[in-house]
Amino acid sequence: TRAAMIQMMRVGLGAIVPEAKTTLHNASARLYAAWWWTMAALGAVLSLPVMVLGAKAAHAWIAGVARLFLRAVGAHTQAIGIRNIPASGPVVLASNHTSGLDVLLFAALLPRETVLLASDALRRATWQRPFLRALGVKLLRHRTYEEATAELRQELERGHAVVALVETGVDR
Repeated sequence: TRAAMIQMMRVGLGAIVPEAKTTLHNASARLYAAWWWTMAALGAVLSLPVMVLGAKAAHAWIAGVARLFLRAVGAHTQAIGIRNIPASGPVVLASNHTSGLDVLLFAALLPRETVLLASDALRRATWQRPFLRALGVKLLRHRTYEEATAELRQELERGHAVVALVETGVDR
């Protein structure tokens, strides 16, 4: 019975350690998520009043807040080849749009103001609309690639730097 008792204790303790690791990992993930959302809310609150000052001031402010947010949440970002982007004149940058944070990354990392052409998918993110407007995001409402291309061409003819989030959500 003593050997059986020792064996049962070993089995019990063997189950506790992995369970404790899982619990600790879950608690850590929840704390990080709370930190992330707190920093996002703080950035939004700090940016709202600035957006009434005009697009240029709002863009510069939001870009700075975006950089601080990324640092605060431990997102190590790096833009490779930035020196190849001309300081003025038309230029096209293309990105495979994967999340609502793409716009934030462009604001934080690009060395000049840009016009971002994105699909209506971003329109569903209601709380982001004021920030998107302040960052110069133009949401495409076109039904065809030809119409989207025409809008891109117009922005380039105005001398803008354009980031085209390539999944535009238009019909072929």
